[in-house]
Amino acid sequence: MYRYDEFDAKFVNERVAQFRDQIARRLSGELTEDEFKPLRLMNGLYLQLHAYMLRVAVPYGTLNSRQMRMLGHIARKYDRGYGHFTTRQNIQFNWPSLEDIPAILDDLASVEMHAIQTSGNCIRNTSADHFAGAAADEVADPRVYAEIIRQWSTIHPEFTFLPRKFKICVIGAEKDRAAMKTHDIGLQVKKNADGAIGFGVFVGGGQGRTPMIAKPVNDFVGENDIIAYCEAIMRVYNMYGRRDNKYKARIKILVHETGIDELRRDIEAEFERIKDGVLRLPDESIRAIEAYFADPEFEKRPSTSKAFEDRRASDRAFAIFAERNLHAHKIPGYTSVTISVKPVGAPPGDATDAQMEAMADIGEKYSFDELRISHEQNVILPHVRLDDLPAVYDALVAAKLHSANAGLITDMIVCPGLDYCALANARSIPVAQRLSERFENIERQKDIGELKLKISGCINACGHHHVGHIGILGVDRKGEELYQITLGGSGDENTSIGKITGPGFTSDEIVDAVETVVDTYLKVRDRADESFIDAYRRLGDAPFKEALYGVLEQVMIRSSEHLRNQVSDQCGSAADFHAAALNAEYDGADTSLILRAMIGEVFAGQIAMVSSFGTESAILLSLVAEIDPALPVLFIDTGKLFPETIAYRDILVERLGLCAVRTVRPAAPSLKTADPYGALWMSDTDGCCALRKVAPLENALSPFRAWISGRKRFQGETRERLPIFEADAGRIKINPLAGWSKQEIADYAARENLPAHPLLAKGYRSVGCAPCTQKTPEGADDRAGRWAGQDKTECGIHLSHFRGAGI
Repeated sequence: MYRYDEFDAKFVNERVAQFRDQIARRLSGELTEDEFKPLRLMNGLYLQLHAYMLRVAVPYGTLNSRQMRMLGHIARKYDRGYGHFTTRQNIQFNWPSLEDIPAILDDLASVEMHAIQTSGNCIRNTSADHFAGAAADEVADPRVYAEIIRQWSTIHPEFTFLPRKFKICVIGAEKDRAAMKTHDIGLQVKKNADGAIGFGVFVGGGQGRTPMIAKPVNDFVGENDIIAYCEAIMRVYNMYGRRDNKYKARIKILVHETGIDELRRDIEAEFERIKDGVLRLPDESIRAIEAYFADPEFEKRPSTSKAFEDRRASDRAFAIFAERNLHAHKIPGYTSVTISVKPVGAPPGDATDAQMEAMADIGEKYSFDELRISHEQNVILPHVRLDDLPAVYDALVAAKLHSANAGLITDMIVCPGLDYCALANARSIPVAQRLSERFENIERQKDIGELKLKISGCINACGHHHVGHIGILGVDRKGEELYQITLGGSGDENTSIGKITGPGFTSDEIVDAVETVVDTYLKVRDRADESFIDAYRRLGDAPFKEALYGVLEQVMIRSSEHLRNQVSDQCGSAADFHAAALNAEYDGADTSLILRAMIGEVFAGQIAMVSSFGTESAILLSLVAEIDPALPVLFIDTGKLFPETIAYRDILVERLGLCAVRTVRPAAPSLKTADPYGALWMSDTDGCCALRKVAPLENALSPFRAWISGRKRFQGETRERLPIFEADAGRIKINPLAGWSKQEIADYAARENLPAHPLLAKGYRSVGCAPCTQKTPEGADDRAGRWAGQDKTECGIHLSHFRGAGI
């Protein structure tokens, strides 16, 4: 593994001294918390719910026994006796005092470790396959290139203050064991037809509130050019990435809004400009780094071991451990061992100080003094002789680290959640603990087979729930913790984003809900060895959703008696029934949850949004753009709109990255017949609205089963009882902002820095067609300027004759 040279040691020690002074200034009050925040983030120090948290870098997940012992020492001396391994192959300590941080960093520096660039809008810890250098299927050791990337990206003068954090992953085989396509840049080591080493390059992956899979940008970049190519990507991102909205600042949004083809052209142009300069890697530089990762002195051994086979035959627990926790090694007679840090009933990913010291001892004695941290929050012994496995297993049993569940349902990825994190909506750890207890029986786990269960406490997705075969997302519903289930995600070479099944479950319900999904899989799989993900891909989500929620009548049964009676009394058509059932299912649900479920699941591919691009339209358009910027947005241009509205439409389309806005206009023959002089509004406003709005929209909506409206209950008497879902001429009309207040609208617009409609500042609080819109009188409701002096409050697309929703 890489060892510090004189420059590295000097740099890290100087950085510790610098941060020690900054901490002293904070403790003395010379620096406020706001002033201290950017300084601490540059050194991996977060302020969480209850205390500071220090995240320590473990470059590409590789460390030696001396370093692991130091982590155990820090846990014991400065924390509460444990550390938490993370999905970026780092470790974090949740309870250090600010006064102790300089001492911790000194201790880390003494074993060539630090916390630099583990937070902030910079290039974070480069991750890699945790079996790198040992896997039988790899083309080349990806750690060589991960280390080169680490050296290039550390305190890079251009990339220290990026639009948003940036994550790079390198894998060395076709098999993806590191969720490479969920990274901002993913690199896959490969060989071309001539046998030369290079990389397939992927750009724009990520999870969070807008999960996306990285797209291929170049099929082969030679190893000498890879830093120049990464630099070209970073320069393009740094130039064009958005800084006005942190939720749209990741490179995945740039890829989506710009398009991969155009972005590729920009990257290739920049690469051509710089590729022959100082960023081109000489062969000797690559080989010098490669030497740090030379194989240990493996012995020539038989491919089998009598000691191993005898123990496996006589010890059932050992045999199961060998079946689940060993991985094929490139050298005969050796194996890689997964130490599952997921004992039943314990927080996943947490290791005590004693366990860290035990792993250090085992790694030193049996794995050439080397250990790895996996993105699945486990520890790996990469190089273990088969002959030594009985002794290794016994040592793991003594340390209570012998869980034989690698890749099974209890081998969960779990974020710290609301127990620690200030951003979380719900607790993750207690749910994981109860799930591990529910599925504790190892024979049951084996029968279920490989199943990736991943839990996040908020939409930031630190628990990778989007790519879980079963994902669980904690959400907040009016102060209550709910858990939403997604199915069908995967972080391997066939990366996929899980689909939302429906409404969330309470803390009391979620474990039963997961068990229902698992039991359904066991019933519908077509053979004992068909995995959960294969069964899901064959069958889709229908059997699982029916098991979780039942048919619509079963949804009613789960509702209150009052609501059941109300639904039964009021339902007429199938659309009425569907709307009532959806109102029952999503009562009180978070707006984003509703939109994500409707757009991505319930009406996927059959739903549109209708927007007037009026004074409050930006809020709903922003929410929709975060979920799917390619959702069709229907904009009715009546021919009578204010020019400011047309301009505002163009501003929002550009700002939000909307790429499917469809302008709907009245039919020219109809205008020629019914309104040849364009003056119908002067004598018949209802007729004008029917001609220029209602009929064009009805035609435009014909391909869709549902549409989204921005109406709100506070907008007047005609809307004060507005439901979230309502029937609309056989369609479902969705009013996700129905319950929002004026203050919530204003707060969201301010928080997201959304541009205002130009006419708002001129006194128009609601804007329609220019001839029928006046400034809103003081003290009147927002829509009082629409059709002023007439007994008319709606244009007609919301009225029963059209049975439509409002704009």
